[in-house]
Amino acid sequence: MQEWMFLGVALLLNAVANVLIKLGAKTDGALPDGCPFVARAVHFLNFPTLLGIGLFSANIVAYRIALDRLHISVAYPVMVSGSLILITLAAVMVPGLQERVSARQLAGMALIMFGIWFVTRVQDQDFLSSEHIDSPAGYRFGDSVKV
Repeated sequence: MQEWMFLGVALLLNAVANVLIKLGAKTDGALPDGCPFVARAVHFLNFPTLLGIGLFSANIVAYRIALDRLHISVAYPVMVSGSLILITLAAVMVPGLQERVSARQLAGMALIMFGIWFVTRVQDQDFLSSEHIDSPAGYRFGDSVKV
C-alpha cells in the first residue's frame, strides 16, 4: 500500500510543478532587445519556475520509491494519466490560468479515469506475471532466446 502512497505523492508533485512552470511562463514578460543573457536567464528562471523545477526533482524521488514495488507498466500510465487529469483541473481552477475545458475533454478524462481503474486492477491480480503472458512466437517472458 505504501507504494501507492509514493505514486500519489509523485503524481501530485508532478501536477503542481507543471502548474508552477506555466504560471512562471505567464509572468515572463517581454524584455527589451539587446538585454544581456544573464538578465534574460534571471527573468526566465523566476520564482514559480524554480519552485516547479524543485518539485519535479522531488517528484522523481517519490516516483523512484514507488517503482521499487510497482510494475512500471502500471505506475507510468497512472502517473501520466493522473497528471493529465490533475493538471487539467488545476488549469480550470487556478487563478491566473482559468482555462476552459470542453465537453470532449471531460469525456476523454472520464475514459482516462476508467483506464486508470482498469490498469490498477491488473496490478492487484498480478496478471502481468510471467505465468500469464506468452509472446506470439511461443516464448514466455524471461525465457532465454537462442540467436
